[in-house]
Amino acid sequence: MPYIPINCSFHDILLDRITRNKICRIQYKINDEIEFYEGQLYDIYSKLGEEYLIGENDFKIRLDKIMFLDDIENK
Repeated sequence: MPYIPINCSFHDILLDRITRNKICRIQYKINDEIEFYEGQLYDIYSKLGEEYLIGENDFKIRLDKIMFLDDIENK
């Protein structure tokens, strides 16, 4: 599935959480299944035109797969 860039405001919220070392809860969708992650966020990086979020415990997710960060929807 092609990468769909996320909203700039949501990207800014992710960067804020990373900067503040906050524990976050993420709801995301992989292969039509809804999953959850809770932990600290470390960084965002780009690879081949796609952006990824890195978290503790080797968590990595493509940004357009994120549905919610805490109670904030990725629109």
